[in-house]
Amino acid sequence: MSPQAAAYEIDRTEDIIFKTTGLKTNLFRPPGGVMHNGVVDYARNSKYAIILWSSDSVDYSRPDVPKLIDNVFREAKPGGIVLMHDGGGNRSRTVQALPEIIANFRNQGYRFVTIPELLQIQDKNQKFIVNKK
Repeated sequence: MSPQAAAYEIDRTEDIIFKTTGLKTNLFRPPGGVMHNGVVDYARNSKYAIILWSSDSVDYSRPDVPKLIDNVFREAKPGGIVLMHDGGGNRSRTVQALPEIIANFRNQGYRFVTIPELLQIQDKNQKFIVNKK
């Protein structure tokens, strides 16, 4: 993607998010996780934090509910991010799987936080490690 096209995509999306929510964000998830198409470079140069995932539900391929749940937990880990989609077609299986996914995570002692909260937790842990040395 050309720098101009990347700028258009990111700047337009930033405007839509602001008009919809009244908030500005500095978080960017590259569509499809593609890191080398020009968009990530523009986002990084514009001071966005690039956020990827550690566990992919693969819900875009519309697996049955048990498979979707298995996909989530196969790579789940503390501090991880699960990729799930709320658009792009029929998401009824994703919605159906969520109560079990949430219950299973809670039963394993996980709690749910936003990306900004997760980044603060990680920052505190890094400072603790640095201070400990």
